[in-house]
Amino acid sequence: MTVRLLKIDESTRQSEDELWRSWETSKQGILGAFLDAVSAAIRHWETTKLKEKPRMSDFAHLLAAAEPGLSWEAGEFMSEYTANRQAAAEAVFESDPVAVAILKFVQEEHATNGWEGTATELLGHLNRIVSEELRRSRFWPAKPNALGNVVDRASPLLRHKGIHVTKRSTGAKWLIIFS
Repeated sequence: MTVRLLKIDESTRQSEDELWRSWETSKQGILGAFLDAVSAAIRHWETTKLKEKPRMSDFAHLLAAAEPGLSWEAGEFMSEYTANRQAAAEAVFESDPVAVAILKFVQEEHATNGWEGTATELLGHLNRIVSEELRRSRFWPAKPNALGNVVDRASPLLRHKGIHVTKRSTGAKWLIIFS
């Protein structure tokens, strides 16, 4: 779960003393709201059903059951949680240059039938479509065996983009398959 903190500009920043004074005046209301949410979650636990069970499904179930105590509409938590998870997955994907290159390679050159080949062949194709600057960076695999490891780590990111990665041994070599 990703939490994005708002920037506090210099005119609205507080000293630590001001922060603690504010906490002291607010903590009873915060505790009350927390207890309302917990109470609602306990009351609605058995009747709350999730259509899909995401990772951390007990957490999702708990917060969905707590929605009435938080003055949220039914389904609001799961909607926000799903959007949060998708945004986090997208940010992770965009920070992985190999995953981005594989997506581009498959979508632009093998969109209909997928692709199958060795790590050596794949590295050659990817090196052709990325910049020289990226190829020389420490983020880019220099050897096929390193690419194979990176592809394994990128598989869940690619699956979110609709590309399924499998590996198969022919006895003489390992094939990477994008479908």
